[in-house]
Amino acid sequence: MKKLVLVLALVLPVTVQADEKTNACISVLQTGMYNGLLEKICGFKGGVKDKLKNMYAEGGCVPLISGETLDAVSREVTSDTYSRKDVMGKKDFCAGNKQAYNALK
Repeated sequence: MKKLVLVLALVLPVTVQADEKTNACISVLQTGMYNGLLEKICGFKGGVKDKLKNMYAEGGCVPLISGETLDAVSREVTSDTYSRKDVMGKKDFCAGNKQAYNALK
């Protein structure tokens, strides 16, 4: 029993770290997709999407995120972004996101 507890104590932190990295990768993915849509919808030209895309790749995220998760995140971000734009109107939506977008340049 003591060996099992010791093994769990050694494995659990690795699992928690992996979960934290996966969550961080999903966050970068969501942010990159959102900013890509801002670039598309609002015409922002700061290259934020590409910076986040590089961060995602260089951070070792590609093998951590399944195709299913990637597709689900894409659907969620796209739906949420266009819903916000439709409710706010394009002009207000873009104006409301410009400062945060510029902060990421």
